[in-house]
Amino acid sequence: MVLDTHGGFGLYLGQLQARGVTIDEAVKIVGYHHADILSGSLPGGARGEIEADRSAGERALQMIRGDPAAFATAALSNIRGLWLGLDFNDLAGPGGMRVLMTLAAGAAYLPVLALGLLGIGLSGRTGRREIFWACVVLLATTTLLHAVVLGGKRYRTVTIDPVLMVAAACQAARFLARFWPEPLAGPHPAKAAAG
Repeated sequence: MVLDTHGGFGLYLGQLQARGVTIDEAVKIVGYHHADILSGSLPGGARGEIEADRSAGERALQMIRGDPAAFATAALSNIRGLWLGLDFNDLAGPGGMRVLMTLAAGAAYLPVLALGLLGIGLSGRTGRREIFWACVVLLATTTLLHAVVLGGKRYRTVTIDPVLMVAAACQAARFLARFWPEPLAGPHPAKAAAG
């Protein structure tokens, strides 16, 4: 079942957080953390893990059925957090360091986001349709999954970011080729000898 072993936990936690509940409060409401599953500390062993996740999933579905508008708002909030999450409150502490880390993350990530999306878009126009559709399907399914479960910068770093970074590197190489159409290195030694 989809909501077994982490699915129900993620769905419930995501709904609570997207509706303004802090992570610590959300974990208390859910009643356990996924680290409890990883450490095997939930009572009842494997069966207890499945029952806990099913129960969390059922409570999350009750929330969704009871307030579909809040669910839609939560989904949009999760998508925004997944794609544009630059909040370092949990890492940097209060004050100037938080602002500095957020600015540094924005300066590093936003060019990758722009170049990556441009590179994916142009790959469809340059005859690399299989690459284009593979990227589109991957990014769309990842986005939809985290829209329902939980969006955030940590999930982005292992799902969306690698795709964007490869696409951004390819696009940056295309831009550089316009300024330096000739190879920066000299001709291959074997070709130079033959010529």
